[in-house]
Amino acid sequence: MVADLTLNLFILYAVFGAAGLITLNTQRRSGHAVKGFILTLMQGAAALLAVKAIGGLIGIYININIFSLAVSGIFGTAGVILLLLINAIL
Repeated sequence: MVADLTLNLFILYAVFGAAGLITLNTQRRSGHAVKGFILTLMQGAAALLAVKAIGGLIGIYININIFSLAVSGIFGTAGVILLLLINAIL
């Protein structure tokens, strides 16, 4: 049972890592890699903080930790929505 959970977490991290590399590669190819990354990072942080601030009023919670910061920083608002969906599923 523990081995299955470890394997599932490894697969989840691998999928997030691959998606993150694809996102960063797309930003690099656009010619505005640094600007795009900084804007995505700021947008993700703002969305994460907005969910943290407003989520208590409607019953939605996302713990702010290294994983949620990384996902919201790399994927922006889409990453925060993904975190909300994962939170709802689990």
